[in-house]
Amino acid sequence: MDLFAGPVKLDAQGRATVALPVPDFNGTLRVSALVYGDERYGQASTESVLRAPVLAELSAPRVLAPGDRSTVTIDLQNFTGKAGEFSLRLGTDGPLAVTGGARKVTLAPEARQTLTFPLTATEGVGLGLLKLQVEGGGHSVNREFDLPVRPAWGSVARSRAQSLAPGATLALDASLAEGLMPATVSARLTLAAQPPVPFAQALRELLDYPYGCAEQTLSRGHAALLLDQETAASLDLAGLAQDERRRRLETSISRLAALQADSGHFSMWGGSDTSPILTPAIAEFLLAARDAGFAVPEAMLQKTLERLNEDLLSGGLPFYAYDQSEHLRFAYQAQAGLVLASLNRAPLGTLRALHDNQRQNSLTGLPLVQLGLALSLQGDSARGDAAIREGLAKASKRPRWLGDYGSDVSDQALVLALLREHGRDTDGQDERLLALSRDLQARGSGSPAWYSTREQIALARLGRQLALDGERTFAGTLVAGGESSELTPDRVHVRSLGHAELAAGVRFTAKSEAPVFSILDVAGIPRRAPEFDDSAISVVRSWHNPDGSPWKPGPLREGQVLVAALRIEAREAMPDALVVDRLAAGLEIENLNLSDPEQWNGVTINGITLSERGFSADLAHEEYRDDRYVAALKLYPGQAAHLFYLVRAVTPGTYAVPPPQAEDMYRPELRGTGRASPATVTVGPP
Repeated sequence: MDLFAGPVKLDAQGRATVALPVPDFNGTLRVSALVYGDERYGQASTESVLRAPVLAELSAPRVLAPGDRSTVTIDLQNFTGKAGEFSLRLGTDGPLAVTGGARKVTLAPEARQTLTFPLTATEGVGLGLLKLQVEGGGHSVNREFDLPVRPAWGSVARSRAQSLAPGATLALDASLAEGLMPATVSARLTLAAQPPVPFAQALRELLDYPYGCAEQTLSRGHAALLLDQETAASLDLAGLAQDERRRRLETSISRLAALQADSGHFSMWGGSDTSPILTPAIAEFLLAARDAGFAVPEAMLQKTLERLNEDLLSGGLPFYAYDQSEHLRFAYQAQAGLVLASLNRAPLGTLRALHDNQRQNSLTGLPLVQLGLALSLQGDSARGDAAIREGLAKASKRPRWLGDYGSDVSDQALVLALLREHGRDTDGQDERLLALSRDLQARGSGSPAWYSTREQIALARLGRQLALDGERTFAGTLVAGGESSELTPDRVHVRSLGHAELAAGVRFTAKSEAPVFSILDVAGIPRRAPEFDDSAISVVRSWHNPDGSPWKPGPLREGQVLVAALRIEAREAMPDALVVDRLAAGLEIENLNLSDPEQWNGVTINGITLSERGFSADLAHEEYRDDRYVAALKLYPGQAAHLFYLVRAVTPGTYAVPPPQAEDMYRPELRGTGRASPATVTVGPP
């Protein structure tokens, strides 16, 4: 607490009375005053003890996960000046439950008693509330304390797409939410006149994405840019308030500015190594943000555009470190040309030479479509149309890993989005959209649908265009939650649903002259921990004592420190791997790099001497968050990487231990889940 009264004029006796709005506070305040005149000044300080007649202080865990068991401690002290009986009640709101929350206590003057209450996190996630009420001695205390309940493991998303003939009825239930905590389930039914893509799910997941390399920052910022109020209303999305949308965009742009190197290119995580293939996409985002009225640093933007212009004129970057260097060089130049052509700054001669001499280097259709659009913008419609036709007709020869952070899904979605954004009504678009929709449906059938951030922003851009464009409409009758509503003719109808509505059944009867397409997106937290899976990536976590010896599972003492060791091994090369190890709620993470280096001399874990652990993994980035350890690294087949961090037991209770997980950020179907051993951990008194 820090309060300031400002200048106060003294009376003739040199005195003044100052009123300060002291909040709900029990403790000692240091009060300081500075008095000054024209020629003299003086100062003095004193301490003042503030305490309520009935002092009730609550101590609780800082966070819990569903199923965790802990305790709430309340220190109750009587400063009323006389003995008395006090009634205490501890209640909860949200996913929390307290046992025996009503007590009566008799206290002598200034006597103190400590009470403990068993606390359990129930099924569900969100912000829980502890409500404390104490009455006695002619006084009352009412206080509230926030306690977050967060999942011990991540959510999963599932999708199901269907088509309805005119007059047919669609029937939905809660089967897609099977195994998920009902309180965490959020579903969205999208009905469209064109084959659907899960753009609402993509937007939601992008806005919530917790990590921040250059590409992820770009995609998350682009999602906020797409979600203006008009778009949000048409898609039945909560949307972002203007101030929140501006804050998100400013945060993304600021993060990208921090990642920009002197060359104008951008580093993925920071440092000297840059990823030039991202520079055109970042320039496109910055221009779109500026056109939408958001502040973009001019120096940053011009440095980016100058880099693109110089590279385009000089023949592009060599991309020597990549197997498919010629494709990446062509793809980089094509997208750079499109960005510059949108400003009428692309050299037409260079674009023509690129088309005539290098288009055979493209392994996929997207760069050809981008080049075609650039040529058309700069006035060469003949070459532009030819390049677009060639791009649409080209069968993808994308290898398993290309190095552009994309995929066949993101390429297909972005091709369709670009054509619509540029008003190109090219033959075959409906067929391509239907094929993409079928690919997405196949990906999500029978298992969670995993998408990279690159794929999500491509789907979001396409979905937004589909929602805003098109002439064909449909109507129908929708029954959800026991209520029937008539849908007026429109291109897209979106309805948010909860678990209760799904369980009660949802029905839609189409009124149209052509098929109507539906997609149901369901997201939620599974009741059970993810199953062990080492088919693509093996990730093993072990806990050790500070001397390197294995920790024997059993109760931890409050304050006890362990070394967490992770061993990760991929079945194939993964240049963009991400490891996430969530903490049990009663533990706190500590950065091993901030401890005394001499402490780890001679300490060996899994064959790695901790003082030399820097050579045990090809790390690109590392984070020590409140609730998890995160590392971005390169993995090589048959070569294990080793990571280490510290955990400290801080809060008594019994807590679920999440399993460690690893994934390829841009091939998210390649992932691994380790075993949570033990499944729970108990923290006891010191």
